[in-house]
Amino acid sequence: MAIFTVLSLVAIGAFLSYTTSKEKAAELARNQSVQISPLKGNLVLIIGDKFSPCWLFRGENEKALSGATFDVYVSLFGRVINTP
Repeated sequence: MAIFTVLSLVAIGAFLSYTTSKEKAAELARNQSVQISPLKGNLVLIIGDKFSPCWLFRGENEKALSGATFDVYVSLFGRVINTP
């Protein structure tokens, strides 16, 4: 029973982290001067030389033929780490 409770809390925490972080990234995408496709999120565990778990939200510039991406890195707690 304790394992179920812990797994439930982890799942709820991950869901809240994802939704909060996606809202921050979507807000940045809405404020761009170009139209960005809907953002898709991935959990990234290592960026550069340090261990830094964060969410990566990636969209594409809808008018660019080159496939230019709009990448936003958001921490697990909703702080924007890196923007395009």
